[in-house]
Amino acid sequence: MNDSTLTLDERLERFDTKCVDRMNDIRAHQEFWREAIEHGIETPWDATYGTSHYANLAQHLDTQDDEGQYPLDIEETQRQFARVVKWARKRGWGIEKKYKDDEFTIRVEGIPGVKYMEFYSTRQVTCKKVQTGTKHVDAVEAHDEPVYEYQCDKVAFLSVATD
Repeated sequence: MNDSTLTLDERLERFDTKCVDRMNDIRAHQEFWREAIEHGIETPWDATYGTSHYANLAQHLDTQDDEGQYPLDIEETQRQFARVVKWARKRGWGIEKKYKDDEFTIRVEGIPGVKYMEFYSTRQVTCKKVQTGTKHVDAVEAHDEPVYEYQCDKVAFLSVATD
């Protein structure tokens, strides 16, 4: 229904309902992140900005490498994932591990008010990127490029020390 066909009272009611729904969603996310903090989970920088269902758990070292980057702290990132898994299991929420391209994700479902969250990081947290060969690329300047695959060991997050 187009807003122009509604009465003023109906338009105001529709507006108020959307605002209340949005505030309830924000409140549910706030409660979720407060509990996450209590369980030792580092909140992403944007956790206070809204109601995203995606959180990057990557933890980085405090020192820069030769290229001026802050390298991934794989062990601390694994501990963050372990905290999420332990917390989710304790609460009875569903957990699904997913691998996609260069990304590793744990999807937690059944969270009251929030429904689901996806915690992600680079796939290097659980896998090792190994060059398995090269492929020839025909281009203006033909050349060979490395071919990579991930070798993944099963990470038992419930056994990772989180303290």
